[in-house]
Amino acid sequence: MLLIKIKNILKLFRTMSEGSKNENIENQPPQIFGPETESPEQKRERILRMYEDLIHSVLPCLEFNDSLPGTEEYTLTRKLMGSSSTENSPATVRQLLFTLAFSEAPLVQEMARSDYKIYPPIQEKDDAGFVVLTRPDPKALEQAEKFRSEMRSLIESKVLSGLKILDLGCGSEPTFSRVARAAGADVWTVDLIGTDQFEYEDKSKINPKTIEIENEKHIKLDLADPRAVEKIQELTGGNFDITTEGHLHTPGYTRAFEGDSIKIGMALLKKGGAHFVGTPDWRSDEQPPFKE
Repeated sequence: MLLIKIKNILKLFRTMSEGSKNENIENQPPQIFGPETESPEQKRERILRMYEDLIHSVLPCLEFNDSLPGTEEYTLTRKLMGSSSTENSPATVRQLLFTLAFSEAPLVQEMARSDYKIYPPIQEKDDAGFVVLTRPDPKALEQAEKFRSEMRSLIESKVLSGLKILDLGCGSEPTFSRVARAAGADVWTVDLIGTDQFEYEDKSKINPKTIEIENEKHIKLDLADPRAVEKIQELTGGNFDITTEGHLHTPGYTRAFEGDSIKIGMALLKKGGAHFVGTPDWRSDEQPPFKE
């Protein structure tokens, strides 16, 4: 089921030009264009190829409910990214993978080339052929630990340094924002609720500076406000590399947003920035849009 879902997501993202369809992409290094010669469409295609490669690479290592190993130390709830509620659904994993792809950092490119494998569980049968015991393949356990270590190293290396991100409708469990911030990004969050309603495993054990930054970088705002873009621009300075949303339009902790979130996100991007929607149902061949 997981494999089918991921493959369906990837199909929606394949919007290559006719020329690039004929290339053997697997055997070619990423083509780097200069800022003066690269079109927004070329940049979009290159980043989406990286995003697709990351999904293929990470897929065998995802745990139950598409959660991402190695992230629990940075979510401030000790939950794996993507493991639970609307605020921490698999949409947060897709948001992070797209952001990593957008960074085009060497460590991310290395992870995208990793050859992780799917190891079926080992089944032991009785004399009648009935399965009496199912246990993980030792190779799967070894690979899982290796991936956790690599994901932690990726985050600790601040691989997203230099990126400015806006998370629209972060919810009470702003998992994507917390992990992206731990990875070095400058992240702002927006939601109907304030940080006093944010969830933590044990707030008393969290570095006070982390809490301070989370409070300073959060905007309590109804995005239906006609002046929402103007207010966010005034408080943040705009000029974001990425604006993103997970379940902004999904009824959950707060009411679903019924406005044009993509229009809001696009208005706050810098040239060459992208608006990414993490919910699969919102994806189309035109997503994510890049600002020209």
